[in-house]
Amino acid sequence: MKVLVYLAVCMILPHEALAQVQVDPEIFGDWSGSIRIQGVELTIITHFSSETSTIDIPQQGAIGLQLQNVSATKGKAYFELPAGPGLAVFDGVISGDSIAGSFTQAGASGTFDLARAEAEAAVTNETAREGESVALAVSDGTLHGTLLLPESPPPFPLVILISGSGPTDRDGNSVGLGGKNNSLRLLAEALKGESIATFRYDKRGIGESVVSISESDLRIDSFAVDVSAWHKFMARDARFSKIILAGHSEGALLASIAANADGIDGLISIAGAGRRAEDVLRQQLVGQLPAELMTRTESILASLTRGETTDDVPEQLLSLFRPSVQPYMISWFARDPAELFNSAKAPKLILQGETDIQVNAADAERLAQYSPDAKLRVIAGMNHVLKRVSSDRAEQLASYTNPDLPVHADLVSAIVEFVTEVPSQR
Repeated sequence: MKVLVYLAVCMILPHEALAQVQVDPEIFGDWSGSIRIQGVELTIITHFSSETSTIDIPQQGAIGLQLQNVSATKGKAYFELPAGPGLAVFDGVISGDSIAGSFTQAGASGTFDLARAEAEAAVTNETAREGESVALAVSDGTLHGTLLLPESPPPFPLVILISGSGPTDRDGNSVGLGGKNNSLRLLAEALKGESIATFRYDKRGIGESVVSISESDLRIDSFAVDVSAWHKFMARDARFSKIILAGHSEGALLASIAANADGIDGLISIAGAGRRAEDVLRQQLVGQLPAELMTRTESILASLTRGETTDDVPEQLLSLFRPSVQPYMISWFARDPAELFNSAKAPKLILQGETDIQVNAADAERLAQYSPDAKLRVIAGMNHVLKRVSSDRAEQLASYTNPDLPVHADLVSAIVEFVTEVPSQR
């Protein structure tokens, strides 16, 4: 039996804050250790704070997974990892700078231990965010973003950067990740140096973009409509000679949906999936679930693909297929990224990192097959957060929380070349 530890599936779904019960400030900070179960040992790193607590599982490429029902008081520690394969439960005893106890998941049991990580002085080159703060009122709240202009006089091209899946902010950082990579912020700053303006924003419900909408009312189009609203807002500004939508990861799908509704000058997919979402989910879950649960998962996926919600969800799968998220998943599954990308009536560019461990070259190739007029560029040594990184898991993990590592230079040059060549429709 394989160790059933939840991977990064949760990072591609709408973000739902998870509860913390009572956490003694004495355990705030970083802890590292391992899980031992059925002869397998996995390294784990936890990050406890007053607002949210997360866990990293480096060997599985899982980072920033949010913990729930975190309790640490009177010498005892308890926390849960909501998991598609089954709720993972950590129940231990605090003894000075160590925590040890039992680990259970999907009927399997083992042990875990954690030791407080030594505090290291954080030395980064991060400064205050550059640019002009912009707010946009929408029907259920207000969205916020940053407009970064080049030093050269207008008019100049504008690239609207659309962040990826899950709780990702305008700078490309995911809530609860335990650190920042600043991928989109660094990309914006690099493009500024090439006389290209950029705009990036916090998605609804993330960062400063506060909206009053429940998870059950969210649809993939909710996020795509926001892209269109920002595009229309920026299109009224005479300083911009042309406007290009550039979506990262799931942001590429949102950009494609918006591009089909609005007249844009160019469309860029950066590490965008080329397959339907249910296929991506299926690939991530196969091999992680016992055969019985995988059979139930296939049944649920089939229902959602037909546009039907289902109440027949095993307890072990509720965190992934909870009723409140099913309407969003139905809207998501109904979209084919390759077809949408192809139908956009604008020049198109596909950018894919060679060492991306979340989206692979096959996705980029499917986009290119559906859009033979698009340019495809596979960037050697670029990973999912746009940094120059090898395929080594430890190096990959470190890059997700390293704001000092610049974005790949070839990514910047490819965007600059495309933006320069795109004719203006304004």
